[in-house]
Parts: sequence; C-alpha cells; structure tokens
Amino acid sequence: SRLESDIEAVRNRQQRNSDRMSSGSIGAKDIASMEHENVSLARRQNELEDQELELMERAETIESALAKLLATRKEHDQMLADATDQRDTDFARLDQQLSTAVAQRQQQSEQVPEQLLALYDRIAAHSGVGAAEITQRRCGGCRLDFAGSELAALRCADPEEVVRCESCGCIQIRTEISGL
Repeated sequence: SRLESDIEAVRNRQQRNSDRMSSGSIGAKDIASMEHENVSLARRQNELEDQELELMERAETIESALAKLLATRKEHDQMLADATDQRDTDFARLDQQLSTAVAQRQQQSEQVPEQLLALYDRIAAHSGVGAAEITQRRCGGCRLDFAGSELAALRCADPEEVVRCESCGCIQIRTEISGL
C-alpha cells in the first residue's frame, strides 16, 4: 500500500506538470525543466512499479506456501482426531477387558485357600509376579532354567504342595508342558 501511494503521488505530479505545460502559462525554460522532471518521475514510477510487482510475486508465493501449510495442518488435525478416537476406543476396550479380568480373578480367587491367596498377594506385591508357569524346565517368573536338583525336587513334590522358585520366589505352576 505504501508503494501504491508513492506511485499515485508520482502520477499526480506528472499530471500536474503536464497540465501546466499544456496551459501555456509558463515559459520555455520552465517547460524544459518540467520535461526533465517528468522523465525522472517516469523512471521513478517504473522503479516503484517493479518493486510493487516483486512484492506481489513474493506475496503470491507466501500465500501459496501458506495454503499448503494450512492444508497440511488440516490433514494433521484430522490424523490427530482419528488417532484420538482410536485411542479412546482402545482405552474403552482395555477398560472392558480389565473389568472382565478383575471379575474373573475375583471369581477364581474365591476357590483358592486364603493362606495360598495371601502368599500369592505378598509375593506379587514384592516382585510383581506372584505365580508363574514352569515351561520347558524354566521358571516363568525369572526365566531361569532349573538346576538338576531343583527339577528332581519339583518332580517328587506332591501335586497339592506349593512349590516356589529359589531364584525369584514366585509360586511355581506345574502343567503337562512343564517338562518335568
């Protein structure tokens, strides 16, 4: 807008000079001076118009880049909204699974003797794992292989006896795939 204002001022000055030269009210010397001034004004007007065109091109480039950025932002906002919806759906599904697991645990814990449940809770509170399945002669809690003497003790133990891992202390669950 500053360039447009400067260009308008140059045009007005040229028009005023042209009007004065056409009126015949000034002398030849003044006419020559005004013609020289009009040439300078025309050069100045061309410079200002070139600057204005350059600014307009820059503004167009910036507006194009802005439009691309706004489109990218819109895509990212949509991706964020989709991810948020998916997260909320996943959280709801996980909350439902947790609720089901807690209800199942509660139901199953009613069938376990109180002393065994208290032992399990104490071990789980301490190490995070209260009981672990023996799989291929390995403790499911600490993932360490049992030594020969430990395996022999596990094989000889009464199925109703509570057996614990010597390394991590968790209760050992013996099944058909335990490798005993």
